[in-house]
Amino acid sequence: MWHLKLYALEPHDLALTKLGRDWPLDRADLRLLARSGLITSEVLRRRYEEEMRSYLANTDRHDLTIRLWSEIIDELRP
Repeated sequence: MWHLKLYALEPHDLALTKLGRDWPLDRADLRLLARSGLITSEVLRRRYEEEMRSYLANTDRHDLTIRLWSEIIDELRP
């Protein structure tokens, strides 16, 4: 008998994996998550600040991306 375990990223974690690249496809994925109500800008910003920011070299760039992504989420969230 086989036992299969599946692991999937939580939606906020998925969005944060795309932060460094920030391509149009990444923003499209972010919009889909926001329209679906799966992410909030508050949780995304908090998780970025608490769990990710201290490990990044170019924090100014990523801080700007998080601000822009938060605006996108707030505009699209149901």
